[in-house]
Amino acid sequence: MPWYAFSGLYLVIWSALLIHCLFQREFYPIFGRRWGTQILWLVTFLFLNPLLTLVYFVFGFLLRPPKADEHKEGSQTARTGFGPAIAIACIGVWLVLFELPSRANKAEPVVILNKSGEEKPGKSNDSFDKFGAQFGTISARNSVQTLSSTSAGNSERVNIRNILLFCQNPNRLLDRATREFQKSLAQLPYVSKVTYYPYGTGPTPGGLLPDVFITINMPEIDEKTFLRSRYLKALIKWTVGGSLFAGTTHSVNNYTPPVVKFDIESQLEHESKMFGIESSRAKYKLAADGICREMIKSISKQFENLLAKYGQMPKPPEILNGTYHESPELSFLKGDKVEQLISGNGLLRNNHTVWRFADKRKTDAALAAYRDELNTLGWGQEDLGNEYLRMQKGNEHIYIFRHRQRDSNAGEFFWREFGKTASDISLIADYESYFTDDQMQKAMDALLDSDVEMKTLLIFEKYFRTPKLLERLQSIIEENPVHTLDGCLMLARYWADRGETDKGRESLLCARAMQRTEKDHNVRADEIKSLAEKLGDESLAEVPVAEEIFRQMGFINPEQLNEPVEIEKSINEPILFYRRLDDGELQTFALQIIRSQESSYLVPYHLLTVESRKGSSSSSENSGKVKAGGIWVADTSINALNDESKSIQLQVKSLGNEHFLFAITP
Repeated sequence: MPWYAFSGLYLVIWSALLIHCLFQREFYPIFGRRWGTQILWLVTFLFLNPLLTLVYFVFGFLLRPPKADEHKEGSQTARTGFGPAIAIACIGVWLVLFELPSRANKAEPVVILNKSGEEKPGKSNDSFDKFGAQFGTISARNSVQTLSSTSAGNSERVNIRNILLFCQNPNRLLDRATREFQKSLAQLPYVSKVTYYPYGTGPTPGGLLPDVFITINMPEIDEKTFLRSRYLKALIKWTVGGSLFAGTTHSVNNYTPPVVKFDIESQLEHESKMFGIESSRAKYKLAADGICREMIKSISKQFENLLAKYGQMPKPPEILNGTYHESPELSFLKGDKVEQLISGNGLLRNNHTVWRFADKRKTDAALAAYRDELNTLGWGQEDLGNEYLRMQKGNEHIYIFRHRQRDSNAGEFFWREFGKTASDISLIADYESYFTDDQMQKAMDALLDSDVEMKTLLIFEKYFRTPKLLERLQSIIEENPVHTLDGCLMLARYWADRGETDKGRESLLCARAMQRTEKDHNVRADEIKSLAEKLGDESLAEVPVAEEIFRQMGFINPEQLNEPVEIEKSINEPILFYRRLDDGELQTFALQIIRSQESSYLVPYHLLTVESRKGSSSSSENSGKVKAGGIWVADTSINALNDESKSIQLQVKSLGNEHFLFAITP
């Protein structure tokens, strides 16, 4: 069916009713029987609004004017009743909702925090959500392609708590889709804050930079409209990574943050046909919602794959953020053709600044000129490639390269941009100033004094360089056991690196016990196998884990419970059970509260239950219910924990501040 078919049908109906209105002599009285009411209806026809046409169909076509000879004086008012008032109200509402022009949405940054976010949200000026109305139908086709690359070292983790969105196109469809995308990102359980910068805006220099940058562009769009029908065909591209632009290489130095480096490039081909009415504030809403769904589906899958493989970085303490200083002044980074996109501090960085600029010279000649200038300013350790330059000066690093898009159709990681010469493609300068030796030593000393998880200390363990710091770290590790899969794996690696084989083997077996608490089956299996090989005993990745290890990690044998027990846990902190099966294998259950992924937040939490035994695992979620006073409660039972005549009953209720009370009744 052609995209304009519904509008064509509507035009036929509209024309027929307009002719009826023009030739009708008397009307159901709204402003009298004749001219007053007829002028009102003719004005509504000018808007070509299906809802106004429907009002005419009811009050102008179906309802007939009362016959004069049937009424006594004053009876006409009684006959029409509230009909005229209802008609006027409908016309007024439809005009205000759908035809009243609105002020343009002011381009200002929008900050959204996850529901559990601790920071105070910034001022939002998102007027798209205010007084917008739409009524219609859409059929859409979306196709997403994604390319990604990852670089990770030992103990490096994925850091995606704080996200910054850049919109690189002023088109209103892209702006609306990106705003919806921002809201969806903020609902992901591993994201705390999402900041959106509309086209033409950017962060103020000198602030704390995010963990992840997402740039969104729409290089192609074909839009056709006919009356109330719209045909859209658009190509939307977005990039995701720890910097604004992905280069051709990654470098690692002594104080590079222990964060997994990843670059994701995706493109979405969108085609849709819409028929309906929408206010100016709700324009493109149906298409934007569909685009947003595809984008969040794609990026959440990428994020979750990274988290499952490498684990999430705990929230770093403030002492690990650098002290901002101004960027160096370089002649090739001055002038009208140079644009500073970001400049701020971050994790183990005093400054991270990115410029985009133009240079008409050939790439090799331009890079050679930049190298010569940097050499005169004391920069060295040159790495000059065909299309990039890396140089270093103490704790400062600069990386200059041509910005190219990957060819997603080829499915390979090579760079090309058809129809453009090198001189037509922007140059990117990426400057980073890491901690100095003195800064790092003071930061690590403060980290040992702070109240952080053991996992955090193990992630930053490679920065403890002095004998005093190393001695303090080992003392803390020996006095504070860990009870998470990620922590146990890091501890096993820590002992393996120091030749403490027995301690490393025990930590690896603890990791295998905690592996059973994860929703995904056999998660981190490759890392466990690698550590077993490093510890000189590959069987550690497969041998049965002793019951003693499970008890050591906090698993409860319910057969030993003789009376009700209450245990308080925080969100995402599991309560663990185990029992020995008839064949000697252990069956485990891990129950924990997770945040709901429902956009309405009507049910704020879910009770996640993971059951595991050798070679298999399964999971289920209980949404519970919210009782009076806003207290969330969930009830469940686990029959498999005891004989068939007895089961374990559990009730969970929220205590506030994302803490929960598990009441266990054997």
